[in-house]
Amino acid sequence: MAPLPARAGAMGSGGQGVRVGFAALNTTLRTLTYAEYLDTLQLTSLDALVAQCNLKELIYLDRGRHRGGGAGKGGGTAAALSDGGQEAESLRAVKQLCGRANVAYREWGHDSAVSSQDPLRKPGRREGNLAKDNFLSSLDDILRVPEGRLALSDCPLASRAVEHLVANNIDTFDTTNHRAFYLKHTIPSTFMKLDSAAIQALHIIHQKPEARGSLPTSVYSWLNRCVTGMGSRMMRQWLLQPLRNAEDINQRLSLVEMMVESPILRDALLSQVLRCCGDMDRLNRKLQRRSIALKDIQSILTFVNTIPQAVQVLRSHRGGRNGKLLMDEYVAPLEEINEHFTNLRTLITATIDLSDENRARINPEFDDELIELEEQRKSVVEDINKEHERAMRAYGWTEKQLRCEYHTSHGYVFRVSRKEDQQVRNSKDLITVSTSKDGVRFVSDRLSSLSEQHKSIRNAYDARQQDLKQKLVSTVVTYLPLLDDAKELVAALDVFVAWATVVKDSPHPMARPTIRSPMTAAEEESNGNLITIVNVRHPLVELRQPRYVPNTVRLTDDANALIITGPNMGGKSTFMRSVGIAVVLAQAGCFVPADSADIVSRDAVMCRVGATDHLAQGVSTFMVEMLESAAILTAATRDSLAIVDELGRGTSTYDGFGLAWAIAQEVAVKTRSALLFSTHFHEMAQLAEHHTNVRNVHFGADVNTVEGTLRFSYRLEPGPCGRSYGLYVAQLANLPEEVVQSAKCKAAELETFEEDEGQKRAHALLSTASPEVSERVANYAKRIRDLNNTNSDAANEEARRRLRLELLQDSLVAPFL
Repeated sequence: MAPLPARAGAMGSGGQGVRVGFAALNTTLRTLTYAEYLDTLQLTSLDALVAQCNLKELIYLDRGRHRGGGAGKGGGTAAALSDGGQEAESLRAVKQLCGRANVAYREWGHDSAVSSQDPLRKPGRREGNLAKDNFLSSLDDILRVPEGRLALSDCPLASRAVEHLVANNIDTFDTTNHRAFYLKHTIPSTFMKLDSAAIQALHIIHQKPEARGSLPTSVYSWLNRCVTGMGSRMMRQWLLQPLRNAEDINQRLSLVEMMVESPILRDALLSQVLRCCGDMDRLNRKLQRRSIALKDIQSILTFVNTIPQAVQVLRSHRGGRNGKLLMDEYVAPLEEINEHFTNLRTLITATIDLSDENRARINPEFDDELIELEEQRKSVVEDINKEHERAMRAYGWTEKQLRCEYHTSHGYVFRVSRKEDQQVRNSKDLITVSTSKDGVRFVSDRLSSLSEQHKSIRNAYDARQQDLKQKLVSTVVTYLPLLDDAKELVAALDVFVAWATVVKDSPHPMARPTIRSPMTAAEEESNGNLITIVNVRHPLVELRQPRYVPNTVRLTDDANALIITGPNMGGKSTFMRSVGIAVVLAQAGCFVPADSADIVSRDAVMCRVGATDHLAQGVSTFMVEMLESAAILTAATRDSLAIVDELGRGTSTYDGFGLAWAIAQEVAVKTRSALLFSTHFHEMAQLAEHHTNVRNVHFGADVNTVEGTLRFSYRLEPGPCGRSYGLYVAQLANLPEEVVQSAKCKAAELETFEEDEGQKRAHALLSTASPEVSERVANYAKRIRDLNNTNSDAANEEARRRLRLELLQDSLVAPFL
């Protein structure tokens, strides 16, 4: 995607959050996007917008200090921010999200003024604030559909963001961009919220280019089988902005399914349509700026000629379950566009000489002056050929020995090999112009004169051709809206074909997910299902691990949270990421790497995964954990999916466990989000004993105590993990044996100390208890010993769970056990 030169945002406080006005400029797609919405104090929606827009720079508008009132009229949710309090929090949040997303940050305060060179300023306009001069009306000069500004007038904060974005990019909005940009209103709530933390954790997009021939390291690179640049950009946008509306999602899925089931249709679109298309995003941009070459206009003609071919290919497959969808959404619009392209096709074909593959030029027969110049050129070329024949006769060279060719620096020249250059040096009539490995180039007086004539005729031809080209471009540019519409349709077809190709080439099953809206799911009484994915796989990991072990996840209204325990490297993080990726793919409209999937549409996928810091912003690893956790707590809803991996590692054990418990409880129980929470705090398993909607699962491992080895099962099993495997993993990492043994001794010492201290406290309390309580404690203790001496099968795990519930409910014995 081309660099996005600037972004501007304006903010105001209001209610329980921050009112945000946002504007984004994309010069390649010629879009000016704006949004105005109420965000959380952590600016989670702004974080998602920044990540989804491929932002390069964010400009923060300081409403309180900026001349002219900042982001619009005061009052309510768009009031000017005060110098402290919420303004300081918002500013800090903006800087932090820019640091996480690696986006340049700039603040536009009282020292920044709107440029006096504003291209929208009309003659006689006085200097000063653009709003006072009716900025919205002046947008007519740059908007392709001027009426779009009417909706912007209802968004005062976004309007000011657009104003300053335009003022900050005066070079972009020059006279060549008259009515060039599309004004688009985006509503963040219509898309799944994917912030920078989620995009990074799930490896949706990688900013750095991948080495050619290497295995893909992002979901985008794995899926991107597009053959056009516009298709690749659209796929990227779809992955970063998954849909929430189930009907729209299922429409995309139906079209992907059609391509999967119809290899003939898929191959025909590839060979007859998509591979014939150039990058229309860039070509249309050149056309708009009128900086387009004749060869580019030829490429536009090639694209225009693919439209009837696309209609023919699609019409050949209008039957089937999705035939009407294909006709309504693609065939009918393309047919209408193709009717308007008839005159454009005729104009370009008549104007440009398509017979010369090496050089794009205006057809000489298109203009009387060009016809005369072309006849003169042919006459000179004929004389040059005669001079070539005369030189061969005069010096005894064959046609193979003496070449006549056009040289970019010297015009028409003769060339002989270096073995034949003796005659050239001995002749007074031949002038050497250059000597190189491929031979000696020289001219005669006659050839030099003819070459000058040819150059003069060619310059005159090019000058006349340039005049005609400008007239041609002025006509072709009027078709730009139709070219944009056709480009969008073809790009979408490219994405559908690419995703279908991935599905067909996958060595393992990829399934069409069943997507329902939350309201529909409630009406259908779907057993409270939220997310059910059978044998889900991580698409990037399975490329590197042929023996990948898939797992099944089921989250329901009654069991919306999973506490996942198990050894390091046991598969916890991979499993959670695979679920997150599957949900993102499903709502983007793609098949998922699983046997089947049934998903109630999520409004956000929020992740707290991995450990990193931002030294440049002075943010520690633990602070990053807390910021990402705060974003989940403030933005997650009942319809969100939250993925939390090993929270609380960056501080003391007790503080970390307390935070992990409290955060998991808040998200799972109070908010009731779908939650996947992995942890090494085995005590977290007790959360399921307090709340029935929380379930314990674990990844197992087999230990060979004789050899001291560990083998992972990578299989998700019910119940908590009963032990820690950290020392065995340390052995797998080839830590020195003496270090491992020292660690074992210290761990045993600490466990003994904690057990002794606990027993002392329990005995001290028990000595004061009544005989009845003492007897009940003894009975419980015997049951605990008996269960500890049994195997860890499903029945015994269930018995342990029931015993823990009894202990929690028996307030008399709880202090002693």
